[in-house]
Amino acid sequence: MKFNFLKTLGGFLIGLAIFIAGCGSEQPGQDTPPRATFVPAVRFPDSNTVYLVESPPGQQGNILTLEVQGFDINLGAVKEAQFNIDFSGSVVQFESFLEGGFLGAEDEVAYDIVTKPENPNRVFISISRTVNDPGKSGSGIFIKLRFKMVGIGSSPLSFSESKLIQPNGQEIVGFILKWFGGAIVNTGSR
Repeated sequence: MKFNFLKTLGGFLIGLAIFIAGCGSEQPGQDTPPRATFVPAVRFPDSNTVYLVESPPGQQGNILTLEVQGFDINLGAVKEAQFNIDFSGSVVQFESFLEGGFLGAEDEVAYDIVTKPENPNRVFISISRTVNDPGKSGSGIFIKLRFKMVGIGSSPLSFSESKLIQPNGQEIVGFILKWFGGAIVNTGSR
């Protein structure tokens, strides 16, 4: 019991120290960059997981880049990935994308990224191999997504209508394939 109390007290004191250090000592009127933080839904994925990760970790400023990664995809070869990323448009907006490499080199992959004015809280994404081959399996980055901070608060980032498609056109199905998003917390400048 004593150990649990000391562990809890130690955790509280460390958290308090981090909070106090984060309060900073900027001069009045000095601009500081927005404090956007990505909190992943999963840090250590299991096999057959598609998930979001910050790239690179610890970014500051008003643009945050996230990777959509596949980890140990082994349920079948992948020729196409289709998914939406849903978010709170009052906190973040989709800005742009950078190519990944999981499905192949630049000349082997087509990226179809769509945002619609009538649905500002969602980006529609389709990534497909343009060459006729058996597809890809394993681990890698599907795509990098850049989000711009537009408001203070938090925004969940979640996958919807998500699927991986095999070269024969069949969807990779099963409860074993998992999709994990996360959240962006924008505290603004301090």
